[in-house]
Amino acid sequence: MKTKTKLNLNYGSIQAAYWMICSIVISFASAFLLDRGYSSTVIGFVFAVGNILAIIIQPLAAEITDKSKKICASDVIIFLASISVASMAVIIAVPKSNILAAILFSVLIALFFSMQSFISAVWFYLEETGYRINFGVCRAAGSLSYALLCTVMGLVIKKHGSDTILWGGIAASAVVIVTAAVSKVLHKKHLSKGDEHKVVFADNEKAVSARVFLKKYKFFTILMFGIACIFFAHNAVGNFYLQVIMPVGGDESDLGFLLGFTALLELPAMIFYDKLSKKFGSGKLLIVSAVFFVIKTALIAVAQNMAFMYFAHVFQFASFALYSPAIVKYVNETIPDEDAVKGQAFAAAMITVGSIFVSVTGGYIIDTFGARTLMSISTAVVAIGLFAIVIAVKELKTADYKNK
Repeated sequence: MKTKTKLNLNYGSIQAAYWMICSIVISFASAFLLDRGYSSTVIGFVFAVGNILAIIIQPLAAEITDKSKKICASDVIIFLASISVASMAVIIAVPKSNILAAILFSVLIALFFSMQSFISAVWFYLEETGYRINFGVCRAAGSLSYALLCTVMGLVIKKHGSDTILWGGIAASAVVIVTAAVSKVLHKKHLSKGDEHKVVFADNEKAVSARVFLKKYKFFTILMFGIACIFFAHNAVGNFYLQVIMPVGGDESDLGFLLGFTALLELPAMIFYDKLSKKFGSGKLLIVSAVFFVIKTALIAVAQNMAFMYFAHVFQFASFALYSPAIVKYVNETIPDEDAVKGQAFAAAMITVGSIFVSVTGGYIIDTFGARTLMSISTAVVAIGLFAIVIAVKELKTADYKNK
């Protein structure tokens, strides 16, 4: 097998394994916690605490990785996945509605969300070998695994109970550990003789702290605000998926099919992202994705039945599907190499910020006013996010941080 094929298969496997975790644990978190007797308000706080922890973990881990010549993105992934396995094992063992289970589930959320930017960073890590990694196709492998697992897990949970969520999460985390370890072996084996450990982030001495980063790249902060708004709306659905579809007649199996359906819709945009990016540019594609986030959120807010809910989710094909590869490439194009991992971490952290705000407020809003009110508020917030992203892309082009 050719080296390029091996590297792409490895990165595709890492993406597939990571999104298996997300499909099993994160997407069905609300169903698991509801089954354990927690209210939507408490579930919201579980997500909020998890996301707050992730915001702390992501930049710190990225700063250590940026400045270290021994620790790479794969090491961080292995470490976080190992802790997640231990956490899930403990949650399975404790009784329902136990405070320890809620705390550990918050830890799980933090670990999995913190992992995301390092999954992206492995792309650059493997490209240090001199072989091109097709990010779009590899990310599509993640969506495909997500689609398949969501569809299967919805049926399995309905038949065998919510504990199957964590057993599946343990298995997926083990796959992440193995594939990340393989990436280290492949990197060491195929890195050109005489190359430094981190070619993409080679100028480690120039890497700045998180505080200095925000001051240095001030227009990037506008983009981050926009991302946080976009993912307030996205996570309003993601964190409370079952509560959103139940008023229109949905249940756990419907949730699995809906998640699988939307993940399949992501495949074309991800597979052909490289061609789209060359033609339109990652900045424009980022704006297009924000437009479709607005459309999708507004349609979910007015859905009256599951058929219309499926129609609303059709717009996933150009919202999250475009966003995932676009933000990774856009950050790499606009932020200098020495701060690249930190840029990826901050972009991922803004997803977490959006999730924190909707977690804190969303559960209470659902318990008090209903899911439709939450989605109406989310429509207004995501529209603000679109406006901020349009401004940020324009200003970042003018600032041209990459070439200064």
